[in-house]
Amino acid sequence: PEARSSRRLRRAPAELESDQRLTTCLATIPSLISTTEVIVLDRDAVAIRAHDDPRLVINERVGQWYIEHRTAGSTLYAMCASAALYTSADAIPPFPYLWLDGVRNGRDAQDQLVELFSGDNPPTFVAMYQDVGVCNPSGQISALLSRRYATRTIVDGATILALRIGAPST
Repeated sequence: PEARSSRRLRRAPAELESDQRLTTCLATIPSLISTTEVIVLDRDAVAIRAHDDPRLVINERVGQWYIEHRTAGSTLYAMCASAALYTSADAIPPFPYLWLDGVRNGRDAQDQLVELFSGDNPPTFVAMYQDVGVCNPSGQISALLSRRYATRTIVDGATILALRIGAPST
């Protein structure tokens, strides 16, 4: 038995390479199967299946809507988090925090958000991805949206609010 185990330790390099190739092939089979499952899905289902995030497709559609409807000086805000939307919309975020945790807990984020929506240059459009109460539990943003914005359309389930012309600031 001892001689047999020492022979296993001294296997030829070609045998080791062959074993490594076989192990690599076997290890990739699950990945190939799951990739095949995703490839056959329609485009909308891929985002949900591969990333468990339907916003990927919604972002593209909201972004396309914004590109088609913006004018010079228009701005867009994703309430309160969908960072990839800004890429799809070819837009610069008007607010420094792009994820829910930052919006809720970032340094002075809540005060900055109120300033953004109560100031003289609020976003032209707001894509409602989350409930405003989740983004701003104080209710200040909800009140400002009610006073200053109107529903413009719904794109793939995301309500798009538009700033009312002449809407009062605070």
